Amino acid sequence: MRGFHRTPALRIAAFILLSGFASGAADAACSEQDPLVSGMVGETSRVYLDGILRGLSGESPVVIDGEEFRIETRFSGSDGMELAASLLEQEFQNLGLEVRRHEYLGWFLEDVEFADSLSGWIVGDRGTILRTEDGGGHWVLQGDLDKHLYGLEVLTESRALIVAHGGTVYRTADGGRTWESTETGARRLRAISFVDSLNGWTCGDRGSAFRTRDGGVSWAPLDTRTAANLHATSFVDSMRGWMCGDNGYVLRTGDGGWNWEEFRAEDQPGFRAICFIDSQRGWVGGNGGTVLRTVDGGLSWSSVGVDTAVAIRDLEFWNPDRGWACGEEGFLFETRDGGASWDRSAPGAPADLSSLALRHGDGWMVGSYTLLRSRDLVDWEYQVSTVEGRWTNVEATLPGTVFPDVSYVICGHFDSISGIPSLRAPGADDNASGTALVVTAARALSGHCFEKTLRFVCFSGEEQGLRGSCSYVGDLLRSGDLPEGVINADMVAYDTGTEDQVWITTGDGADSRPLAEACSSMVWAYGLDLLPSITTTMYGASDHLSFSGAGVPAVMVSHADPTSYPYIHSVGDQYRLLNPQFAREVTRLAVAAAAVLAVPVDSGTGGENFRLRFSGVRPNPFSGAADIRYVVPDGDTHRVIMRLYDVRGRLVRTLVDGDRAPGAHDVRWDGADARGNSVSPGVFFVRLEVGGQTTATKLLRVE
Repeated sequence: MRGFHRTPALRIAAFILLSGFASGAADAACSEQDPLVSGMVGETSRVYLDGILRGLSGESPVVIDGEEFRIETRFSGSDGMELAASLLEQEFQNLGLEVRRHEYLGWFLEDVEFADSLSGWIVGDRGTILRTEDGGGHWVLQGDLDKHLYGLEVLTESRALIVAHGGTVYRTADGGRTWESTETGARRLRAISFVDSLNGWTCGDRGSAFRTRDGGVSWAPLDTRTAANLHATSFVDSMRGWMCGDNGYVLRTGDGGWNWEEFRAEDQPGFRAICFIDSQRGWVGGNGGTVLRTVDGGLSWSSVGVDTAVAIRDLEFWNPDRGWACGEEGFLFETRDGGASWDRSAPGAPADLSSLALRHGDGWMVGSYTLLRSRDLVDWEYQVSTVEGRWTNVEATLPGTVFPDVSYVICGHFDSISGIPSLRAPGADDNASGTALVVTAARALSGHCFEKTLRFVCFSGEEQGLRGSCSYVGDLLRSGDLPEGVINADMVAYDTGTEDQVWITTGDGADSRPLAEACSSMVWAYGLDLLPSITTTMYGASDHLSFSGAGVPAVMVSHADPTSYPYIHSVGDQYRLLNPQFAREVTRLAVAAAAVLAVPVDSGTGGENFRLRFSGVRPNPFSGAADIRYVVPDGDTHRVIMRLYDVRGRLVRTLVDGDRAPGAHDVRWDGADARGNSVSPGVFFVRLEVGGQTTATKLLRVE
């Protein structure tokens, strides 16, 4: 991935060189000032920014679709978060931008299981319980148990059990409308297995294990004689069962769990999944990408390497020969010879997969913010629209006029958190300020044209671990639409006493350094009242890392040392502590950098008779050659430059470079590059420059 993204980094580096920006050379930088960009910087409104900041932080009421509201919290998943998303959507629409809601699953889903072809459950972190009664056509968010839920056992369409952090076992007998709980005293229970409606087992941290004989009402502790964390269990009847866990441990019992025999694979860091289909044949898998197989009930095991780079998280077999394993980085493995060999596939963009369920011809997998379905166990589809309680990112787009498929992103998270996040989480600095920067930058830039596309994105789920941006980048990876660079704003308004200092923090890779230097150079080029400092600290702190982890150059702008902000993640993070003037200066920096990177286009002032345009491409799409017709504006003879670029912005060929009289002209492209070599099929852009004006059109070459 990183090798593929060296091109954007080199383009940014080239921008620095070609623009003449030298570190510390203020005079030289100012001499390269673009008057169009200067105008955009000047249009960056403190009053507008202040209004957005007040509204998002709850300092002032907001008006959404004619109704007045006050946003008390922007905690992800809350009603306040929905209000904030609606406000942002409204503001972007008022600017005339293309707006969409990017919806995603905001939970880490741990386990999925079905009772039959229609009835199933999914559990995950933050007490998430999803329920379907129509075979996955619609998933209902049932409620919040306020604990991380790890393991699930579905007995019938109305009966299910869940094990959770804190050693709690939940059970329902009415399809999940109500849940009763039993406390076992364990620190954390991770897995549960039943063989009938009464007999079940659960296991978890520090070797804890328990058995029930009454359907989960009461649980008796079992002595496993190990302190290792146990992650999975599988029983085939009321007497014979197995558990596996850290440090290569596999435990087996023949008396229902009262006594255990131990097998330990010395070279294995830990097992996370186990599956037995009868008393003799079973498999375990885990870290290091290894699956162990037994044909004698666990007395001996043979090892098969699957993929050393992938940790196996779940195993399921239909019969002694055919089985599947899923794991980290979104990989699925299949065997048709009982686990002797495995074939690997990737259902989608990287996402850690934690559980799979195969039933009645359908396949389901869950994981980090991910729900996948397959009707043939070959092709997998992401399920988002079928799930209630989806989380929302808000994206606004200003399409480029020359290279619309090449984009830059200005982003910031709009969620907040505190000690009482469901009730009050103003999040003024963290991160109403960064969100206000994004919207205000969109306002300053939206009235102008650029060669490349600008996207303004407000993320949710940042405080829960960059969930919104991770999901967003995952979708971009699947579509192949990653941006060239990202400017992320997080905490840009606190009055630190050194309010002129702005930190520009790079992502976790050298590819982000040229972008950081480009942003820093804007301070001197456009006379901003800031002192920039490029830093590489705060890895893991904000949404730029979701992009840099995918190989995209990305930086975060903030006030100095944001982690030392005394009111971070508290109800004390309020508007009264902020310095909107400083926030405006940082916004002006982002506006200047985004404008320069996206390349502003002068719309021209020559009036109706001075119009440059393409008048047609025939044929389009084409396979052999295409005739491109264009119109030179009225007046004197003009120098015409027509260049052809590929979808990544690389020059393929100059088609015209010379004087042309006013009127219509034609040029033929035979599908060859500047060296006469035939180019591969794909999308190409033709850029036409005449008399200070620029326009573009798109060509599609096919086989």
